[in-house]
Amino acid sequence: FYKQWIIGGFTDTLKNLGGGDAKLLSKRGGLNAIKGATNILRVAGFTSLTLEALTGEGLIDHALNAVEKYTGTVSPDDLGGTDVSDDSLEESAAESTSHPEISEAQIKTGLVKKNDGILKILERQGIEGKAALEAAREAGIVRAGGDTRLTTEAIGRLSVIAEAKPEGGIEIKFFDSETDKMLTLAEAREAGFTYESGTVSDELTADEPAEPEAPVPVSETVKIFEDSANVPNHLLNNTFHLYTDTEGNFTHLMPGEGDAATNMRAALKKLEDEGHADSDEYKYIQSQLDAIDSSPTGTVELLRDRPQPPAEPPPADHEPLGTYKGDAGKIKFLYADDGTVVGSFLKGGDRGIDAIDEAMKSWKLTREQIKDYIDAKYSGSGGQAITRTELEALGEKSPAFYRPTPQAEYQTVTKAFVRLARQKALVLEMNKEGLNTTEEFNYLLKNTVDLIKSLEDYNEKVTAS
Repeated sequence: FYKQWIIGGFTDTLKNLGGGDAKLLSKRGGLNAIKGATNILRVAGFTSLTLEALTGEGLIDHALNAVEKYTGTVSPDDLGGTDVSDDSLEESAAESTSHPEISEAQIKTGLVKKNDGILKILERQGIEGKAALEAAREAGIVRAGGDTRLTTEAIGRLSVIAEAKPEGGIEIKFFDSETDKMLTLAEAREAGFTYESGTVSDELTADEPAEPEAPVPVSETVKIFEDSANVPNHLLNNTFHLYTDTEGNFTHLMPGEGDAATNMRAALKKLEDEGHADSDEYKYIQSQLDAIDSSPTGTVELLRDRPQPPAEPPPADHEPLGTYKGDAGKIKFLYADDGTVVGSFLKGGDRGIDAIDEAMKSWKLTREQIKDYIDAKYSGSGGQAITRTELEALGEKSPAFYRPTPQAEYQTVTKAFVRLARQKALVLEMNKEGLNTTEEFNYLLKNTVDLIKSLEDYNEKVTAS
């Protein structure tokens, strides 16, 4: 009777769902119901019956056949499943619910391929361009200041999944087929599957993040924007463009070649001259211009005990280093198609209090000084909130989404000091090993000099407060 009840409950669950083919999986709750029924069977002792065996064409027939082989005189005891421990129950449940919200077909369709972009994968799943872009914006994947892109580490392993939300719209998820786990956007980035455009020097915790894919074609990211109406939106001899979404909200601008801030000012003057200074176009450009801050000035001497590198990068007479591992840590270099170094990732390393204190010794700074300076700024008693340009220079991962809080600024700044200490040590190690004529060395040196300049500017503000 016990086994009949178990099998009866399972088959009734399937039949109540209706249908008998893979379309069942697209029904809301369908896969979850199958998962629940499968759990019952596995806990009852049918431990060799997996969820994967029950998904696909002819679902109900397949499932009934799978159950039928255990009917007759076979009992859960015969399968060694009657005496089930808590640990085995948890293991069985984990195996059968590893990805309960998605089907194998979704995983396959969403699997990252060479030269894939996230929007391209969404469109491959039947999400039309406008809906895909809107979902990507809501998820923080597409932004005015950059976007999230896939690394080659994601190829053949990560699936980008589009799921309909109950309240409407699309939710974007990530599935790691190697660990059989769903990942958030932040987790996908930390695992080395994605990176933020414009922040390739950020640190990742992944062992071996790979170079990014080829940039998503412009047509793929902006083709569904609509030109703004009434006021000119193609300025400066048709080189400066404004775009809106379908509701008329400004979402993007393309300032053309050259200095973006200079082009923005020229566009503002053009609108003023034509009597559009009160227009939404003018206000939007002005808001974007306000977000741009002047870069730090001045020069700094770096690593006085080593020879200066040649003014021009040497010819590429060596194979790309790819990864350099020294006593100070490991750094992964990222390359463009022509072999030019375009970014780097620092791996691992201690980021605790001791590492921070050690990194700030040569600056004659303490964590308490930094905290006092930041607290004073946010209490309104002195100093200005950190700017987006300063954040980018210090290596903040997502400056466009940065929330200005004392703790957030403290973490960004102290992490920058630790990263600088490691980069300086790696530069010295590469120089000692005779790698100071490589493009990788010159890239790391320039990146380190820029970081020193940024921290010197910050240090001046701290000591002056």
